[in-house]
Amino acid sequence: MMRKLLPLLLFLAFSSLASADAVVNVGVGKGIFGAPGTPFERSVSGGYQWVIGTDFFVRPEAGWFEDLSGHGESSLWVSPLIGVRTISHFGPELHIAVGPAYLQNPDQVLGGHFQFSLEGGVGISDGKTSLGLEWKHLSSAGIEMPNQGRDFISIQLRILIL
Repeated sequence: MMRKLLPLLLFLAFSSLASADAVVNVGVGKGIFGAPGTPFERSVSGGYQWVIGTDFFVRPEAGWFEDLSGHGESSLWVSPLIGVRTISHFGPELHIAVGPAYLQNPDQVLGGHFQFSLEGGVGISDGKTSLGLEWKHLSSAGIEMPNQGRDFISIQLRILIL
C-alpha cells in the first residue's frame, strides 16, 4: 500500500511547489524534559524548505550540536521534517513540524541512532525574509533508552529564494 502512495505523495509535493526557502538556525539549549543534570548544548542547523499548497511545508534538514556539559557526546543529525505554518507576506508567522531523525553519535542522553525531531517557532516576515525564535526537541520518544531528550532555542533565518 505504501509503495503505491509514495509516488503520489512525491508527485503532489513537487508538482505544487509555491516557493522554496533556505532556512538556517543557530541556537543554544538545555534538556527541558529530562532529569536534573541534563546537558547544555549549542547547535546549528540548516535546510531547504518547500511550501506545499498554502500552509504545509517539507524541509530536509541537517544539524550539529555540541554537548558543553560533558554528560554526552556532540553529534550530527539529519531529519526530513513535515510541518504547517502561517503564510504571511508581512507580519507574524508561526510554524510546527515533526519528522524522524538520524543521530550520528548516540550517547547516555539520547540512546540509539533513530530519533524524532519536533519543533515550533514564531517569527516576523517582510515577504522575502523571516526572522524568528524556534524551539527544537530531539528524542527517541521512549523507543530507545536512555531518552532524556535535547532541546534547543534557536534564532531562525528563512530566506525566500524562489
